[in-house]
Amino acid sequence: MEVLVRGAELIPEGKQGPISIASYSFNADESKLLIATEVSKIYRRSSKAINYVYELKTKKLKLLVEGDKQSFATFSPDGMKVGFVRDNNLYMVDLSNNQLTAVTSDGNKNEIINGFADWVYEEELSLSKAFFWSPDGSKIAFLKFNEKEVPVYNMQKWNGLYPEDYIYKYPKAGEKNSIVTIHIYDVKSKITNEIIVGNDKDVHIARIQWPPVESTVSIIRLNRLQNKLDLFHADTNTGRVALIYSEISDTYIDIDQVDDLTYMKDGKSFLVSSEKTGFKHNYHYSIDGHFIKPVTKGTWEVSDFKGVDEKKKQIFYTSTKISSIERHLYVTILSGEKTNKLSKESGIHTANFSPDFKYYINTYSPLVAPSKTTLHSASGKLIKILAENSEYLKQSEKYGFAKTEIFKIGIENGDSLNAYIMKPREFNKTSKYPFLMFVYGGPGSQKVMNS
Repeated sequence: MEVLVRGAELIPEGKQGPISIASYSFNADESKLLIATEVSKIYRRSSKAINYVYELKTKKLKLLVEGDKQSFATFSPDGMKVGFVRDNNLYMVDLSNNQLTAVTSDGNKNEIINGFADWVYEEELSLSKAFFWSPDGSKIAFLKFNEKEVPVYNMQKWNGLYPEDYIYKYPKAGEKNSIVTIHIYDVKSKITNEIIVGNDKDVHIARIQWPPVESTVSIIRLNRLQNKLDLFHADTNTGRVALIYSEISDTYIDIDQVDDLTYMKDGKSFLVSSEKTGFKHNYHYSIDGHFIKPVTKGTWEVSDFKGVDEKKKQIFYTSTKISSIERHLYVTILSGEKTNKLSKESGIHTANFSPDFKYYINTYSPLVAPSKTTLHSASGKLIKILAENSEYLKQSEKYGFAKTEIFKIGIENGDSLNAYIMKPREFNKTSKYPFLMFVYGGPGSQKVMNS
């Protein structure tokens, strides 16, 4: 199936118009594009789509696979294969000959799910895609969810004149969760082996990744109470499992907040985030779990870990060091002995780094002005202003947008809470106004910010 090129349009053979691109991803050498079209949402983070592969050199567009839509279509590291999930089973397509291989065959609705997380994992652990290519593309690690004993929940979907019943497995507090197991599929031999990390089945396999260590997969396990986190390394050839790092909390370990596990490319050490001091910081460990030292510390938090420049032995991150309602960009050497603040203006800074950590694009947003996007070198030096949004500022003044003021509210234990108020543009202190109050107390969602 070849493509006709009309400007930037991609038109499949037999179609009158171009496909509508919902999302896309490049393979490693950027010679191919994996394009998702006709996307259907499932839950908060999951969806299914019709996928195409476009070769930039030959300008050929191929349908990934015939039949029903696919979820989580993902290139292998060499760009020659694509893995995806359909009807609760994991599949693989060889792009060189269009051969489709079923990695699993036991998937069944409301019973067995392969490579696709159940509702609990997607909603509470932010994990929906549950299969992972090894760095050399020779293996796929995936999770299998056995939800046969999970109670059923029924709700109605009002899409037309008559409602439809939607039945799915939903464990309420104290009910049975899915039994989750870890499996390694060998692409060449087509053999699948299970990795066992303890006998307790009532646990969460919260994260899986492949560190730069030969035949090793990294597994993060949480107990059901989510106050004990264990990091394991498993040998995919022998099945041998070693406990590398463990953390216990009196209260709760929020996996979304400490989801920064980063392995050094030389395979000799890793960085892990923890809130064990009451503040989120980064810690350096050897690959066998020996503690080296803290990289960051203090009565403030690393809010967004950006990554490691291994050549210069330094990490980049945004933090609350200046203020809890601001985010500033910092660089700290790996030994933790020297830190530089890269951002200048007060407000919220979000940085997007180049893969080699030589440059970053910073989007800066204060309360009193629209956002501004700039290009910088890794030292913080401004290279170019990309967008200023000055026209927005003119329009907001023209139409009289309400101003926002941040203030603090004292509470009975002596602490204070941040709040903001938006008053009418022509506010009169002697007049009375109706007052609408909005409070959201959910975790991990800060509403009051200098942004």
